Amino acid sequence: MRKRMKIILAALTAAACLLSACGPEPGTDEAAGGLFAQEESGSEEKQTDRDDQEAGDSAGAKGTQPDQAGGGTAASQSLASYGNTSTEDSAYVESRKDLLVGDGSGNADSAVPAVKGAEGEPAEIAETAEEETAELVQLDSQALSGIEDYLNEMSSYGFLLSSYERPEDIDLRQVFYSGAKDIREEITEEEKELLLEQEKTDILYTSVTKVTEAYIDELLERKAGITYEESNFPLGTWVHLDEFGAYYHLHGDTNVEPIRCLDAWQRGDTLIVHYQRASRMYGSGTEKVSEAETASGDAEADEDAAASSPAAYYTPTYEAELKKNGDDYQFCSKVLWVQKDLIEAQSYLADLNPLGEVFFAPIYPDTDTDPRADVTFILVKDKALLRTLNEMEPGNIRTDRVFTGVEAVDFTDYNGDGYTDILTVCSYRLTNAGGSGSWNTEVREARVYTMQASEDGNEGWLVLDAEKTEAVNEDVQTLNITNITEYLTGRSDGQDKTYSSWKEAFADHLRGLKENGTFLYNSPWSVEETKKHLPDFVKKYLAEKHIKMYIIDATKIAAEIGLGNRTNTILQSAFFKISEVIPYDLAVEQMKKFIVKSYGKKGEDVVNKNYAAVDRGGEITKVDIPAEWADLPCGTEFVHEVHKDDPEFIAKVMRPMVAQCGNDLPVSAFKDIVDGTFPAGTTAYEKRGVATVVPEWISDNCIQCNQCSLICPHAAIRPTVMTDEELKNAPEGMKSIVMKAPKEFAGMHFRMQVSVMDCTGCGNCADVCPAKEKALVMKPFESQLDEADKWEYSQHKVTYKDNLIDKYASVKNSQFSQPLFEFSGACAGCGETPYIKCITQLFGESMMVANATGCSSIYGGSAPATPYCKNYRSGKGVAWANSLFEDNAEFGLGMATGYSKIRESLRHKAEELLNVTVFDWMKEATQKWLDTYNDTIANRKATDEFVAALEKAILPIDECIEFFASEKGKEIFGDKQAEMLQQAKDAKAAGRKICICHGCELESELLANKDFLAKRSQWIFGGDGWAYDIGFGGLDHVLASGEDVNVLVLDTEVYSNTGGQSSKATPAGAVAKFAASGKKVRKKDLGMIAKSYGYVYVAQVAMGASQAQYFKVIKEAEAYNGPSLIICYAPCINHGIKIGMGRTQHEEKLAVDCGYWHLWHFNPEEEDAGQNGFHLDSKEPDWSKFQEFIMGEVRYNSLLKTFPEEAKELFAKTEQFAKLRYEGYKKLSEGK
Repeated sequence: MRKRMKIILAALTAAACLLSACGPEPGTDEAAGGLFAQEESGSEEKQTDRDDQEAGDSAGAKGTQPDQAGGGTAASQSLASYGNTSTEDSAYVESRKDLLVGDGSGNADSAVPAVKGAEGEPAEIAETAEEETAELVQLDSQALSGIEDYLNEMSSYGFLLSSYERPEDIDLRQVFYSGAKDIREEITEEEKELLLEQEKTDILYTSVTKVTEAYIDELLERKAGITYEESNFPLGTWVHLDEFGAYYHLHGDTNVEPIRCLDAWQRGDTLIVHYQRASRMYGSGTEKVSEAETASGDAEADEDAAASSPAAYYTPTYEAELKKNGDDYQFCSKVLWVQKDLIEAQSYLADLNPLGEVFFAPIYPDTDTDPRADVTFILVKDKALLRTLNEMEPGNIRTDRVFTGVEAVDFTDYNGDGYTDILTVCSYRLTNAGGSGSWNTEVREARVYTMQASEDGNEGWLVLDAEKTEAVNEDVQTLNITNITEYLTGRSDGQDKTYSSWKEAFADHLRGLKENGTFLYNSPWSVEETKKHLPDFVKKYLAEKHIKMYIIDATKIAAEIGLGNRTNTILQSAFFKISEVIPYDLAVEQMKKFIVKSYGKKGEDVVNKNYAAVDRGGEITKVDIPAEWADLPCGTEFVHEVHKDDPEFIAKVMRPMVAQCGNDLPVSAFKDIVDGTFPAGTTAYEKRGVATVVPEWISDNCIQCNQCSLICPHAAIRPTVMTDEELKNAPEGMKSIVMKAPKEFAGMHFRMQVSVMDCTGCGNCADVCPAKEKALVMKPFESQLDEADKWEYSQHKVTYKDNLIDKYASVKNSQFSQPLFEFSGACAGCGETPYIKCITQLFGESMMVANATGCSSIYGGSAPATPYCKNYRSGKGVAWANSLFEDNAEFGLGMATGYSKIRESLRHKAEELLNVTVFDWMKEATQKWLDTYNDTIANRKATDEFVAALEKAILPIDECIEFFASEKGKEIFGDKQAEMLQQAKDAKAAGRKICICHGCELESELLANKDFLAKRSQWIFGGDGWAYDIGFGGLDHVLASGEDVNVLVLDTEVYSNTGGQSSKATPAGAVAKFAASGKKVRKKDLGMIAKSYGYVYVAQVAMGASQAQYFKVIKEAEAYNGPSLIICYAPCINHGIKIGMGRTQHEEKLAVDCGYWHLWHFNPEEEDAGQNGFHLDSKEPDWSKFQEFIMGEVRYNSLLKTFPEEAKELFAKTEQFAKLRYEGYKKLSEGK
């Protein structure tokens, strides 16, 4: 910390001097003030005290990196301190001047641009008496908060979105992207007409940002000191209308991104601010992210969400310099901090032949300027920049990767020419370049830089060896120094070991754990038990690397203090305890301070639980590592688990990715799936084992209702029906009870089987169990491990017996069918997935799904996990694809239309076949297929019979000749018999294989398209953000089309996947992002909008309130030959449910009982028959429980703490609007 603070102080001094030409001279009375007053000034004396207090990082070398194979000596050393012995500010100023300006030699290899002065010449470092005497003061927290508010103003933040060293290089497109005003300029109808003409379109599809010339000039003069004409990056691509003196930009998004200030310094009238963009921060410890109020209820949920964010990789720090300008400030420069973000862990002093001793250092890229900017490596000698190695050189094919870190560096002669080459291994996040979103796939890439020497061997330069680089990345499966060195030089430095069982496949917790490092393990066992559970390769690694190991049972602690299974804060506290990066008491104090700041508004209970988490994080136990572990007869390399029966994709792609070794996969591993199509059902191979508690089935208490199976969010508990033979061969201890019903299962044996390795431990199954004595009880995970083998037997040796019953007859019967949606990545207790799972059990083999982006697309298809699978008998399953918010409904309609057009052409051929076929059984099968054409369920069976008949009807050419020559042939063809016989013989001679008659031609064409014969069940899935908001226009268009599609809206009343923003489904009074003070207007009634068409089947459901109503509705909706819309109430972790996510089904029941949510359905077929098609399916609510219900969710009760008076008024509106809805539904059900 001391070294870092000195670097900051020195850099601030340098920056202040370099930009001294901007604004009044420091030290004057005019410069002494500023916008941001503070309570007390800092001092050099106080700063020295802080340096002494925070000293923790040694300024010395850190030693050779463990992953370095050799070939050059290396020691990590700060670039800023390289070549310096002085600890004064001026020493760093001098080193920075030398490194960034160059050595004055005019060396063409000095790729870092020189810092320019006012006239474009290299700037001199000012060392005037005024600068030396002006005090450099760090601003206190109050002033820093004021700066942060100022930088986040609409007129300011845009100046921080591009990098520049002088105001003329500010990108004005970023400054004015969202208008640079709190309220956007309105545009007139005349302006709209001109814009339409300019854009050559009939409609403006997005909003329009308008900025007047007058405002541009005023803002640039005030905040940059330049005119529009002086800018090097004007609004060139914007539309300019001379008539109105304004610029216009059409776009539907925003570039607003919160700024979080780290520190700020003042010297005279100059402000130097270090900041980060809040949305790119790790975790939730930033002020702006915390103030954005998630609905989780405690710090743990925010940390969970932030840790899973694609942005949680590296957070760049930026430096902005501002000068006082009257009552405002001018932006002078904004750059990446200390050219600025040195990766010290991979910085070395290396002896490179023929260059001699060189300082090698990687620099983090400026991803703000270019999201795909790559790491830069620099070579420095005698404080002069020799060479810049940028990964984005010619020959590098990367266009779709985001840099996340340098994994290893090596200095070795790889081509045997006597000169030192350089190898780098970097990690990247693979992105969808040119598309939207991210694939979130981690990859590793190696680069080989070959040293090219001059003829006399005295000078050298490095070039990217494209051939070696491509070969390494293609052929080396695990990209580490050992494997690459062996590949390039033939030298072997290690050995591998394969682990075959999941118990041995210990997660790769040790990756990145360096020599003498510290290992904290969240363990439910004692010290001795923990030692027993560690695999030998882990023990050996710990001993060889002299690792200090500690354990803590954070899971148990979390449960005891009421945090459920959230352990983040406990483990964070434990980290500070063992790492001593700062004094532990100080860490505890700071953590508690931020808990109050972030969650004080959510009540004393939430704060106290998080306080307890911090306090109990100190309950760690040290594990002594026996020295003899180093002598264990094994290697220390982690290798992912392997199973002999694994399909190739599972073995070569999925298992390495699941083991967090996806970075090590070569490009060749994906050669068979270059189109991005992953096999179905890969989640069944994951066996995550993430639950701490899982259900145990108590056979004597079970009433065989199957409700637990129906509501399981992950399909991890299923009824198993066994014959006598199957029970006889079952694993020992596989209890069962006599099957009660249905009658078709008489004499068989029933068992409710749990997949403990796939269960997430939510507990909903135990909660809904209606037995007098619960038949499911949550038990510790380890106590149920024997169930894993029983699950495998039940799924692979016992048949599903839904073919013996009518699975559409009842909820219970449906659960004897195989779910074709299993083990998704949804949250434990998710309220959405049970709806989807049940639909796949009824219609899965016929389903095509268009899925809008959102939670349902993430858990529905995150690589390498694909939860949609195939029926084990037929090999048919759900055809699933993801689309955008905007066009998902049309995407689904397009799928249905394309399929139906092909099928329609086949229908015409089948009708023609009826008139030409000579076989009665062929006519019967064809007619049955035509009769069931629009019935998904009946047509599936009719199609199977039709295909069998087609295969039988097509005659081979020899049988065709024999038939034409027969008496039957003569009877049918009469005088043409001889002609037909000759044609058949000629066709055989020409090589034809089948009969020449028209009937066989038709049958052959139908058979060639057999995959298009069965009636498809077209579904369109999405959340309320899609259906109510962004995709509503498309959804309305699709419903209005009258086509036979089914829409399932998973209504969480908030944008769940993107952090809990308010949607038009959010009720009045609910707190969400963009509605921090509670939403003021009522929820859109999407169902009634759709009902108004009169020909759309519409339903509003909640499985936890009525399983029977949901079951009835999905059958009727699918059977209806027209559009259907089913809106499902889905409790979500964003709601902050007090009773927990283990009772989401009960939460649905409470919502309906109190009148918060209503069950109803509208069937147009009944209206067409002269009946009332509207049915109110829920009972009269108990309105006295309404307020109690909404107080059970943080999204409502938190408003009482922040805006108590407004909350009471809004909650009254919430109830009033619910009552108005109910009264409206009641009148419709009564035919009024």
